[in-house]
Amino acid sequence: MPAFYYAASNGTFLAVFVSGRETTCKFLYMNLFKLQRERTHMTKQSKWLMRGVILLLILTIIWMLYQTSFILQPVVIIIRAIALPFIVAGVGFYLLRPIIRWAEQKGIKRLYSNTIMYIVTHAC
Repeated sequence: MPAFYYAASNGTFLAVFVSGRETTCKFLYMNLFKLQRERTHMTKQSKWLMRGVILLLILTIIWMLYQTSFILQPVVIIIRAIALPFIVAGVGFYLLRPIIRWAEQKGIKRLYSNTIMYIVTHAC
């Protein structure tokens, strides 16, 4: 008998059972939040075991990446070549933005203040 379930946010379930020509609808109430809390309850010992397993998996992944670094080296070079200009532009934007705003409040147009900042930063 196939069944379809719909869960509401208050913990109510609408269960629809379909068999041949009959369709039965039943409302079921379950405290989903209590069940979820009970399922995720872990002892201190199991938490440390889980942390140890995760740490071991992370170290294994790092070791595997180190062993296959020759494969990933061209990818790293391409990412560095593409990402570096974006990072420098982003840092420059956030460093120069307050100066541009201050100049705009003093009555200097944004175009002129950007041009002055461009000349000053490239002259250094």
